[in-house]
Amino acid sequence: MQRRRAHGNPLLTLVAVVALAALSVSCVAGIGGGTGAEDSLDGDLAAFATAPDESSIPGLADRIGESGNTRYVPYLVDLLRLFSSPLAAEHVRSAFTELTGVELEERYSAAHLRAASWLLETTTDPGSDYIEWKAALYADRLDEPLGALIAQIRDPVLAARLTWGGVGVGEIPELNNPKLIAGAEAAFLTDEETVFGAVQGAQARAYPLRFMDFHELANDTLNGEDIVVVNCTLCRSGTMFRRTVDGRRLDFLTSGLLLNSNKLMVDAQASTLWLQLSGEAIAGPLEGAILDQLFLSTIRWGDWLAEHPATEVLAVPQSGAALRALEQGLDVYEPGAAYGRYYEDKEGVRFPIVMPPDVFPPKALVATLVLDGLGLAVEVEALEEVALQVLRVGDRLVVAVSTRAGARFYLGSPGPADPVDLVAGELALTLPDGSELPRLQSSQSFWFAWHALHPDTDWWPR
Repeated sequence: MQRRRAHGNPLLTLVAVVALAALSVSCVAGIGGGTGAEDSLDGDLAAFATAPDESSIPGLADRIGESGNTRYVPYLVDLLRLFSSPLAAEHVRSAFTELTGVELEERYSAAHLRAASWLLETTTDPGSDYIEWKAALYADRLDEPLGALIAQIRDPVLAARLTWGGVGVGEIPELNNPKLIAGAEAAFLTDEETVFGAVQGAQARAYPLRFMDFHELANDTLNGEDIVVVNCTLCRSGTMFRRTVDGRRLDFLTSGLLLNSNKLMVDAQASTLWLQLSGEAIAGPLEGAILDQLFLSTIRWGDWLAEHPATEVLAVPQSGAALRALEQGLDVYEPGAAYGRYYEDKEGVRFPIVMPPDVFPPKALVATLVLDGLGLAVEVEALEEVALQVLRVGDRLVVAVSTRAGARFYLGSPGPADPVDLVAGELALTLPDGSELPRLQSSQSFWFAWHALHPDTDWWPR
C-alpha cells in the first residue's frame, strides 16, 4: 500500500505527533488496566503503532484471539485494512472469528467489508487508548493529517466505526468558486442527465452530476450566501448547506474517512469532521454543530433549464487531475464515468455498511425527509411511475412530487386537483386556485445510508 505523507494544515501534523508521543508513554506505563496478559498485549499494540512491523502481526493477532475480549476487535479490523501480507491477514481473520464467531472470506476486500460491518452493527468499546493507537497507525501507514483527524475524536466507539475511504485528506480535488456559464450556453449537457439545482433569491445554479461525481465538493457563493454542495458518491446523495458557523465561513474538503459508507468532510479552518448526510459535526473543535441545510433539487438538466431559463451552470472544470486523466484516455466528466458500474449494482457496496431492512435493495435510491421528528423514505423509481403521491407522516399530510431524477416534498394535500394542474416550484406547490403548499426540506440517498441514520423511518411504497 502506498504511504501518503503530510500536506496542507500544519496543525493536523502536530496533533499526529502528539498522539505518537502519548502512545510511547502509554507503552512504558501499561495502558490496558485489565489482566496482566491484557496489559502486556496493550503495551505491545502501542509499541506496534509507533513502529509498525508487519512480521509481528501474526503473533499479535494470535494473542488478541486468545484474550477472549471483543474490545480488541477494532484493532483487528484496522490491521486487516492497512496491511496486505497474506500471512498476517490469515492470523487476523482467525482471531476475528475466535472473538466474534463470524467467519471471514479469504479475499481481502470481502473480509474487511464483513469485519468492519460487524463493528457498525455492534457497540464495541475498545477503550480510550484505541483512539491514540488508530491515529498513530493511520499517520504512519497512510497520511499524517488522517491520523490527526482521528486523534481528535473523543468517542472510541465512533473511532472504531470510521474506515479509510482510499484517499488522503484533500486528495479528491474540491471545486472552489467554480467558473460559471449561462445555462443556454451549456451545449455539452444533455437534457436527460442529472444535475443538482440550487436557488437563492433570484439566482439559480446547476451543478452537473458528471462534475460532482469526480470532485464531490463545491465551496461556492450563491446570491451572496456562502454555501457548500456535497455529493457523497458512495451513498448517491447530494446536499447543500450554508458554510458559516457562528459567523465564520468554512471551506470544506474531503477527509478521506467514511462512516457507514457516508462521506466525512473536514473544514480547513477548524479541522472538524462533518457527516455529509446530516451536516453534523461529529468530532473536532466544532463537534455538535449542525450546518443549516438548504433546498437542493436532484433533477434532469432539461427540466431544470425549463424551470429556470436564466440559470447558471458550472463550466467544465479545468482541474489538473481531470486533465491528466484525459491525457491517459479517460474522460472523468463523461456521465457515469466515475461510478456507473457501482450505481448499476443495487446490492453490492465497496465499504462497510449497516444492512437495512430488505423492503428495498440496499442501494435503492430514496427521497427522504424528517417531519416532527418522524422520518420518511420514498423510493424514487416508484414515485416516478405515479408522478405524485400524498403520504401521511404522523398526523400530517405531505405531497411527494417526482422530479424524474428525484423528488420534492410539500406540506399539505392538493385535494382533488388534477396533478397536471399543479406547479411544483422551488419553494411551493401551487394549486389551481392559486393557493400554495410550502416546500419541505428533504434529501436523497441510497436506502442503506438513510436507514442507518433513521432506523425508525417509515417508507413508501409498502
